[in-house]
Amino acid sequence: MRVRRTLYRPRDGGWNFQPPKTKGSLRSIALPEQLVEDLLDHKEEQVRRYGELHEIIFSTKGGEPLFCSKLRRRGLKPLLRKLGIDESIHLYALRHTHATLLLSAGVHPKIAAERLGHSSLRMTLDVYSHVVPTMQREVAGQVGSLLYSSEPK
Repeated sequence: MRVRRTLYRPRDGGWNFQPPKTKGSLRSIALPEQLVEDLLDHKEEQVRRYGELHEIIFSTKGGEPLFCSKLRRRGLKPLLRKLGIDESIHLYALRHTHATLLLSAGVHPKIAAERLGHSSLRMTLDVYSHVVPTMQREVAGQVGSLLYSSEPK
């Protein structure tokens, strides 16, 4: 997936595409193959139902962008309810969860920062520092294994 522009919604109504806020926001993000297939299938279904949609994958029946408030109300809240998860969660929390899972899985913080479009590695580490204590304990265990393992490496 390539992030080349953002959807902007002026206070006076309407919408348009604009360049992202920072140079670092222009990025390519590798997605799982199945997710790409699912998104393409969804887009094909949208085009079949409503016609060409300005390169928008998630839209209203009229082909307009599905903004966060509607997406949350129509898609996220029912899904959270079905899964028995707190319905007050906002879409942005999914981005936060993604970053936390990446770092918890041992993904290098620089890679996480690039995926998130952060302008600096420091920003990522500042925002997600709550993950670091767990990572520190894991590293301590790894260093211990390297130093005190009786088997040659």
